[in-house]
Amino acid sequence: MNINMNMSRSIVQTTGNDEIGVAVLRKAIASDAQGAKSLIEAIPKPGLVKAENLPPHLGQHINVTA
Repeated sequence: MNINMNMSRSIVQTTGNDEIGVAVLRKAIASDAQGAKSLIEAIPKPGLVKAENLPPHLGQHINVTA
């Protein structure tokens, strides 16, 4: 009988620890998702780079022997 009681106690404790672990994992995933979203939003849009901000020698020649 003691073995069954000990097993049931360990199962209850493990189940509680699993629920806590899942909750912590969900928080970590949400935090990572927010960080990834902010990094993606920080990428400059392709059309926003203006030619006037570039040096005049860029875009004048094409290297066809590369």
